[in-house]
Amino acid sequence: MRPCPEPQVQSAGDVLARAALEVQRCEVMLRRIETAVAPMIAAERREGCSHALQDIDLLGQSLADIATCLTGVAGQLPPGASVDARSLLAPLRLDDLCQRLGGLMAVDLRPEERIALF
Repeated sequence: MRPCPEPQVQSAGDVLARAALEVQRCEVMLRRIETAVAPMIAAERREGCSHALQDIDLLGQSLADIATCLTGVAGQLPPGASVDARSLLAPLRLDDLCQRLGGLMAVDLRPEERIALF
C-alpha cells in the first residue's frame, strides 16, 4: 500500500495546482515523443501516419490548455477550500503520481533527467 498524503485534508487549490503541474509534465513528455517520432513518421509516408502526428500535436495542445484551466481554477478557489486527499488519490495506480499530487514529492518539469528504465 502506498503512503497516503499527509495531512489527509489538504488545500483544494494546492492539489489543483499540483495537478496542473503534472499535466504540464505530461505535455513536456509528449513533446519529446513528438520530436522523436516525427522524423520516423515523415520517412514512412504510410497512410494515416500524418494524422497520428497531428493527433500527437492536438493532444499536446489539449494538455497545455487543461493545465492552464486547472491553474486558473486553483487560483479562484476561496481560501480554506479543502479536499480529502487520501480518498481522492487512493484509486491512483501510479505511486509516484500519487506522491506528487499528494505533495510528498515535487513535480519535475524536466523529464529528460529522470532515470531511464530501458
